[in-house]
Amino acid sequence: MFNCRFSLFCVLTVLCISLCVRSSNMNKCVETDNQALLKLKHGFVDGSHILSSWSGEDCCKWKGISCNNLTGRVNRLDLQFSDYSAQLEGKIDSSICELQHLTFLDVSFNDLQGEIPKCIGSLTQLIELKLPGNEFVGSVPRTLANLSNLQNLDLRDNNNLVANGLEWLSHLSNLRYLGLSNVNLSRVVDWPSSISRIPSLLELYLDVCRLPQVNPKSISHLNSSTSLQIISFTSNELDSSILSWVLNVSKVFTSLDLSHNSLHSVPDGFANITLCQVKRLSLSHNKLSGQLSDYLPESCSAQHDLEELDLSHNPFSSGPLPDFSWFSSLKRLSLEYTNVVGQLSISFDHLRSLEDLDVSHNQLSGPIPYTIGQLSNLTHLYLCSNKLNGSISEAHLSGLSRLKTLDVSRNSLSFNLDPNWVPPFQLGWLSASSCILGPQFPTWLKYQRKLRVLQLSNTGNIGLCGPPLTNLCSEDVVPPYGIIDKSDSNEDEHELVDIGFYISLGLGFSAGFCGVCGTLIIKSSWRHAYFQFFNHINDWIYVTIIIFWVTMKRKFQIQP
Repeated sequence: MFNCRFSLFCVLTVLCISLCVRSSNMNKCVETDNQALLKLKHGFVDGSHILSSWSGEDCCKWKGISCNNLTGRVNRLDLQFSDYSAQLEGKIDSSICELQHLTFLDVSFNDLQGEIPKCIGSLTQLIELKLPGNEFVGSVPRTLANLSNLQNLDLRDNNNLVANGLEWLSHLSNLRYLGLSNVNLSRVVDWPSSISRIPSLLELYLDVCRLPQVNPKSISHLNSSTSLQIISFTSNELDSSILSWVLNVSKVFTSLDLSHNSLHSVPDGFANITLCQVKRLSLSHNKLSGQLSDYLPESCSAQHDLEELDLSHNPFSSGPLPDFSWFSSLKRLSLEYTNVVGQLSISFDHLRSLEDLDVSHNQLSGPIPYTIGQLSNLTHLYLCSNKLNGSISEAHLSGLSRLKTLDVSRNSLSFNLDPNWVPPFQLGWLSASSCILGPQFPTWLKYQRKLRVLQLSNTGNIGLCGPPLTNLCSEDVVPPYGIIDKSDSNEDEHELVDIGFYISLGLGFSAGFCGVCGTLIIKSSWRHAYFQFFNHINDWIYVTIIIFWVTMKRKFQIQP
């Protein structure tokens, strides 16, 4: 029995030792990967010495490199650094394609140039490929279609990169994130069809891509995706035909950004479908017409999860402010330049989550409702350039403890706040131009330690008084001996200093003159010695010049 246990112990001991030895050997970088990385380094221009650690035989210890613990093969190359002042330049050498076990490649936001190596399509184990924020040129390699395991493809913000087609995307069945913003897609034919064939896609970013217009006739033949959740097509000059594709391509999207396009209308039922299911919707800077209320749903059967709504900068017909009270999760509401008229009649008591509210540059009139003070999460409030009137009191502001921006300029509003009121917030921006602040200067501003921008122009407060203004108020406490005019006292002080200076100058000159000249006049022996000294000095200077001239004459043989 003892022999069996001893034998088993020996076997286990030998096995553990062999595994440890093997593990220690395998943790070291494979030589072929080491050499490939050194070639890659030579292709970079590393002025900031980011890759200073790339030396020696064990590349697994280099900055930005990760290896498989068992095989020692490089499986992760992360050259995206948080310090944007230190960037890599140069090109991606084709030696990167020798790293056949890479699953993660990120060189985001450097200053790399040249073409994307076509051989990257041979890195079939890649799961994430991130190349945004560089200066790549040429065409997007079609060989990327071979990356069947790819889940994240990010080529954004390479302004000189062009895609001649997107049909190869249909081979990326596992793709979940696609970022092609600022890549030129103007040559792509039937791009909606290519996007619709990516079954697992969750996020799609095609901003500033010069996308061709969608052909409405082809939309009905496209297969609908059940996974796409985030769509962003800003700044493409797309017309309203894109909306039909959006409604067809997905039924579960949560974020839709179509700002800065040429939308002029929306299809029937668009509001009920989108606003009842999305968390973020931006249709700003378009050409939408009709009533603003037409773009809000009549009813929603499910819970309203809308958090951000931006309909700003659209030429809607003049109309009242719609009721947003049933969007209880709303955090950001932007309605500037939407031709809204009437009173600010939002039922704020139902919008307790609201953080940003912008209804500026409209025709809103009447007083600001006191219920706005119930928005305890409000951070930014823009009411400028309307026709609002009435006063702003503590009831409007006391509940806004998180407020950082307040813009009520270009209205007919007046501040009516107690001089001893201490605000619960710290503003960074206050604009109250064209508002009445008086009669006293708002003393509550002295508590705003983080204020960076203060605009109080064109207030028309001729009688405004109180510190820090020099114009004192009539009720200010007067010292026992009267108010001291600091400006006059300063002038008197300057006059006294000037008089004292000239008196001191005259006394000093007189003392010096009398001390020297008076002594010479009175004592004849000092006077004779004084002038005799100057005679000796005169003779010495004359003799020295003559001797110097004779010496130079002999040295250079100058003829008389």
